[in-house]
Amino acid sequence: MDIGLIKRRAKESIKRNYWPAVIGAMLITASVATPTAVVKVNVNDISDLNVYIQQAASYARPVFGTSIVALLVKVFLLHPLEVGGRKFFFDNGRNTASLNEVSYAFGSRNYFNVVLTMFVRDIFNSLWFLLFVIPGFIKVYSYRLVPYILFENPGIDPMTAITRSREMMNGHKMEAFLLDLSFIGWFILGVLSLGLGLFFWVSPYMSAAQAEFYRSVRQA
Repeated sequence: MDIGLIKRRAKESIKRNYWPAVIGAMLITASVATPTAVVKVNVNDISDLNVYIQQAASYARPVFGTSIVALLVKVFLLHPLEVGGRKFFFDNGRNTASLNEVSYAFGSRNYFNVVLTMFVRDIFNSLWFLLFVIPGFIKVYSYRLVPYILFENPGIDPMTAITRSREMMNGHKMEAFLLDLSFIGWFILGVLSLGLGLFFWVSPYMSAAQAEFYRSVRQA
């Protein structure tokens, strides 16, 4: 697989439809970046275990509520937007796509199938990470194509979509990793630009490249 060619095609697709690509990439990033709440308790300031337990419980209640809301937003809003965003970048790779593509899943009769399939994918990823980090990392690449398979095969069974992604990624996971690795320099420049470069170039560039990667794997 020619990673250089994939990136050139991705760059060309962004240049001819720049601002929709930026917005589409932001929606994908919002879905991929799982929202978390971090609670820190300074143990050195707590001498009594009972006080520690009470403080932990008082922190846990609002955090648990916040986590549930974040999960619901991710599952029912951000995941469908991610599938639509992936569709936008895939279509934009050959023709100038409309930003309306990002709402694809919401206008589909298969909305709940999209929600269910992406949720099952996340569960699988989480279970693999619970075992060991490296197998979990590998499985993230195995299931990477699920959003693309979903918009190309509306109504596909969740397990079938996950299995198909795993089969398509056989022999291509290292190539996907190398493609991601090739963006490290761009990420550094994006961070040095106070994060502006990440939003306005790196994220859309990478999203477009991932769509081109899927096209290459599908045609292999």
